[in-house]
Amino acid sequence: MGRLVNAAICAGAALLALPAVALAAPHYEGYVVGEPSSEISFEIVQKKNKRTVFFSAQKLVTACPSGPDTVSFDGLRFRLRDGAFGGSNPVPAGDPRPTARAMLDGDLGNRGRASGTVQVIEEFDFFAACDTGELRWKARAR
Repeated sequence: MGRLVNAAICAGAALLALPAVALAAPHYEGYVVGEPSSEISFEIVQKKNKRTVFFSAQKLVTACPSGPDTVSFDGLRFRLRDGAFGGSNPVPAGDPRPTARAMLDGDLGNRGRASGTVQVIEEFDFFAACDTGELRWKARAR
């Protein structure tokens, strides 16, 4: 009987711990409004009472002097405070690409939803070469 009670307590504790683990590092996936081929994703990671968002975007359409193009980036870090994150970060670009910056604003909403804006500006010799403009995005926890 004692073993059965211990097993039930351990199983209950494991079930209670499972939601805490699932909430500790949620993964969100979404898209840019009006651009169905785009992809937005991010994860929230907590270390020592600090929560960080690792944000990625794929196939963001940019307006360039040479015509439309796309830009993508992975894992840009932003601090999460009071359900909001954002700022400006350099975007690692390939050799033929100029310097790029991503400006991001995001808010975590109710029921696993998130939304915000993203803009990527690529510069060449301090002149804007390509610009996505401010794009609205939406995402849901998966």
